[in-house]
Amino acid sequence: GIIVAPGIYDAFGAALAERAGFDAVYLSGASFAHARFGRPDIGLVGKARGKYTLYLGGNVPGTRLGFVFRDMVPLEDVVPSVVPLLGRFKSERSDGEGFGDFCHRLGLIELVKSLFESRREDGEAFGKFCDRLDLVGLIFDRFKAERRDDESLPDYCSRHGIDDLSAYAEMYFI
Repeated sequence: GIIVAPGIYDAFGAALAERAGFDAVYLSGASFAHARFGRPDIGLVGKARGKYTLYLGGNVPGTRLGFVFRDMVPLEDVVPSVVPLLGRFKSERSDGEGFGDFCHRLGLIELVKSLFESRREDGEAFGKFCDRLDLVGLIFDRFKAERRDDESLPDYCSRHGIDDLSAYAEMYFI
């Protein structure tokens, strides 16, 4: 006959299925990845062949999801995108603070600044760096979510010390 089996992605789901009386469950790699991608300190989700979305700032219990730090990152650029942040975490973290909590506390713009300091090309301005790594859209999305009443994009960028980024964002989004 036909077996009805709920899809699960962790032990809690398996316990619920068992308690509900199911005889079987299933777990697939996709269901696991899709359910957990934003939960750990560092989340990585495949977007296209060899391209990934990198999430930061989540936590293992899943009480806070990670935010998109970089999108469509080539595989060879994943580790170089995280290593500078781990160095900053090592030197600046609070007692007992995990990496996800650290990333959440600093936020997207401060983390991008850390990446900029370690990976910019000679004389490259912050806005050009963000444009080169396709980070402008992510920061513009953050601006839309965090802006103060009637705050302009240049004012937001100035408040965060990234003045030259506003020109790139205005080219693409305004």
